[in-house]
Amino acid sequence: MVQLFSSLSSGAAYRSQQFASADMLEYNAFAAEIEAGEYTRAAAARASIIREEGEATYAKQEAAYGAAGVQLTGSPLRVLADTAKKTEADISEIMYQGKSRALAARNEAKVLRQKSESLREAGDEAFWLGLGSGLTQGVLRKSLIDLG
Repeated sequence: MVQLFSSLSSGAAYRSQQFASADMLEYNAFAAEIEAGEYTRAAAARASIIREEGEATYAKQEAAYGAAGVQLTGSPLRVLADTAKKTEADISEIMYQGKSRALAARNEAKVLRQKSESLREAGDEAFWLGLGSGLTQGVLRKSLIDLG
């Protein structure tokens, strides 16, 4: 009987420890999901700022050419086009980096959740194996006592 309670107590303690570790992993996974959203929002905000700055630069260039009486053909037009192209390339790069970081954070969350599930399964398995082992030993001991 003592063996049964000892096995049961040991299995329950291990299960509790595994579940506590799993809860911590779940918390970290949740935090990684929040972080992923923050990366996406930060990239969008930064891209918006770059777009506004690019539009302002383009407008200043266009106004300067107009004030100087320069026709928007040839080189001046190429300068304006390069400004617009550079702005869009910067925006694309910022959005790509934000999406990449968000994807990495989501993947981390997924791995953490898988580890959490594994810990829970291991805790349950240890509990039931301990219970089974304790019962088996108790039955064997009782049988030996009855035989003796």
